[in-house]
Formats: sequence, structure tokens, C-alpha cells
Amino acid sequence: GRGQPVRLRVTWMFVAGIPALAIALSRVYLGVHWPTDILAGMLLAFCVCAASLALIQRKDPLPAMSVRVWWLVVPAMTALLGIFAVRALSHGVLRYQY
Repeated sequence: GRGQPVRLRVTWMFVAGIPALAIALSRVYLGVHWPTDILAGMLLAFCVCAASLALIQRKDPLPAMSVRVWWLVVPAMTALLGIFAVRALSHGVLRYQY
């Protein structure tokens, strides 16, 4: 919840992201969606979450995460996105060829 320490909130954020990531990867693996579809869905979810947080912050602001936490979260997310992109890129390029 909003009253939890930052470390616990970030932990729950990662735990909640595991099923979403697994479902996204399974959709690409099964060939139901292109990797760009998954990235667009993630971007849409991010925008909805950011808008919701902005509305909530106006009423009852949360304390900002420390710089130390951001130095852990941003590289981890960048690495995950890079790994996903590198693994999916060659497969996607082959599927687009005629």
C-alpha cells in the first residue's frame, strides 16, 4: 500500500511484473502477437499507470524514491528490455521477410 516503505513497494512492483512479463513472452513465443504489439501494450499500460499516479499524487502525494533505488531499478529494466529485444529481433526479422 501507500504506507509501505519504498523497498517493499518496489519488491511488490517486480513481483507483480513477473506474470505480466511471462504472459507477454508466451504471446510472442506462440506467434499470436508480434514483439511490437507487446511493447505497445506495455507502453499503453505505463501511460495509464502514470496518469493514474499523477491524479492520485495531486490529492495525497507519495514520497519520492531515493536516487539509490532508481540506480537499481532503471538499469535492471533497461537490461530486461535489451535482452528481450535482442532475443526477439532476429525471429521477428525472419518472419517479416518474404
